[in-house]
Amino acid sequence: GPIQAVLHGAGASRDSKFEHKDPERVEQCFRAKLDGTLALMELTRQDTLDFFVAFGSISGRFGANGHADYSMANDMMAKLVSWYRGQRPEVSSTTFHWHAWGDVGMATRAETQLGLQMVDLAFMPAHEGVEHLLRELTNGCPDPEVLITDEHYYRRFYYQEPAQPQTCPMLIGGQPSPDGFSLTLDPEQEIFLKEHRLDDTALLPMVVALELLVEAALPDSQGGCELHRVEALAGLKFHRDQPRRLQLKTDPQPSAGLRTELIAEVRAGDGTLLEAERVFFRAEVTPLTGAARPEPVAPPEGSWQPVHYHDRGARLFHGPALRALRRVQQTSTRLWGRLVSPAAVELGGTRRPTVGWRVPCAALDACLYAVGTLAWGQQPRQTVPKSIGRLRIFDQPRPREECTVEVLFLRRQEESGFFEFRLFGQQGRPLLEALDYQLQWLGSPALVARD
Repeated sequence: GPIQAVLHGAGASRDSKFEHKDPERVEQCFRAKLDGTLALMELTRQDTLDFFVAFGSISGRFGANGHADYSMANDMMAKLVSWYRGQRPEVSSTTFHWHAWGDVGMATRAETQLGLQMVDLAFMPAHEGVEHLLRELTNGCPDPEVLITDEHYYRRFYYQEPAQPQTCPMLIGGQPSPDGFSLTLDPEQEIFLKEHRLDDTALLPMVVALELLVEAALPDSQGGCELHRVEALAGLKFHRDQPRRLQLKTDPQPSAGLRTELIAEVRAGDGTLLEAERVFFRAEVTPLTGAARPEPVAPPEGSWQPVHYHDRGARLFHGPALRALRRVQQTSTRLWGRLVSPAAVELGGTRRPTVGWRVPCAALDACLYAVGTLAWGQQPRQTVPKSIGRLRIFDQPRPREECTVEVLFLRRQEESGFFEFRLFGQQGRPLLEALDYQLQWLGSPALVARD
């Protein structure tokens, strides 16, 4: 009869330290996983498949003692299946990173069981594994990789709080007020302030300001959102790395959602109060509407250039947590960029929850850097953001997900440039879209005085 599904479960492994690995056995390990996967893909290319499922191992995600080759082979196999999903989207495809099965498979070998017992790893009954498999097949394999293990083992490597309603990571420790929130940010504590500096002074990234605005406006919402008429009115600096008290004020607007403002007082160097309430950022925030989502535009054939970030001491400094953009390809008016989205903890730190973020801050900052890269071709000076006509956030990138940003130059008006950009995840999944984004070149006479 016809071939309707492929289940690739082949594997070969021998435990030993890396320096003692037999090259022939290493080759056998890779052939079983990689050559086997590619051969099955090629041999069933003309078959009408419903499923293509590869069996990997938790070692492909966490590593394992004596299994360097096996761990790498499983991870590479998973990447092949992820690529295959894009080649044949009609086929439900995934890789299972299996916990050790207790009564069948490679883990039943005496030496393997001894090693697993030494790390206190409980075995998974075969019937439980079958239940996991059938559930994913029934649901159409929505994810390119599925990790099956127990919470005890998972927490040894990755800790993440379970999803909670009304989680607002940036408002943790803040005080609610009748018209919003107030909170204190400390450059000595916040990674996003340590690693974002203008003239060697901590500067609140616009992307974090947007997160604050959205959390204040929609504290109970966990879905997508829209920001209209976003304004960066002044740069919020933290002189001498001193903490600053911020206010978030919300004001309902007829048919325009909630206008939310980020406010702080301004003092002179000697401590004299100059302004009690200066507005630094402003936006009108609404839940995401059902408007059509963008489709990616493939970049032309050409070479990709690596992205260089300035070191500490440059006028505008981005630290490691804000260096997600890796390479770009551009023309005079368009740019495509490849970025790897960090996990939330890399920018938010361990004091804040890793769930509940509304704005993909590091990925969005990489988009702004990509726009600045294209703007450099128009005027070779560094830039700062000024406004966004409309920003729609559809979804959050997964930790370490490879994403593509597309940037289009629209026009130049005096010392400002106007652009639009879109960010897509794997398989073209739309993540965000910004329309009528305005930036201004540093050193421009018309640049608003920074705080």
